[in-house]
Amino acid sequence: MMIELKIQEEKYFELFKEKQIIEKEIEEIKQSKLFNKIIDQQDNFILFPYRSFLNLRHWHRAPKRLKIFFQALAYLFSIKTNDFLTELKLNHNLIRKIQFYQPSSTVLDEFRINFFHLNEISLEYIQNKSFDAYTIAIWIHNIENTDRLKRLKQPEIEK
Repeated sequence: MMIELKIQEEKYFELFKEKQIIEKEIEEIKQSKLFNKIIDQQDNFILFPYRSFLNLRHWHRAPKRLKIFFQALAYLFSIKTNDFLTELKLNHNLIRKIQFYQPSSTVLDEFRINFFHLNEISLEYIQNKSFDAYTIAIWIHNIENTDRLKRLKQPEIEK
């Protein structure tokens, strides 16, 4: 019994040492410049909200308070019926199409002009309406911000 306790104590001591080493390494990484670069890149990037689109597929109809949001999605993804939820239910390849869809700058400009000024498209408005819609809205805002940053970084061509 005493030997088992001694062995357990040694194992615990080894684990404690390993934990301290790992915590020290984590602290060093946090202090390094590399950590800030990794965090900044993650803040500016959001993965495709696949689960949110799948969840929307099961909605029977769009709530009135999100109707304009879904019209904006239909416009952005070039859905001619203007009924995003119905198209999502009927077209099983739509999510895959959306996942790899890269809207042109022209489409994004038109989207900004037609929808971004509306309160119903703002993150603050959508946040309290539906988690899935909010996740998709963040993803769309990220696409829009990335496009805007890309344009700012491109040097202007002098004529």
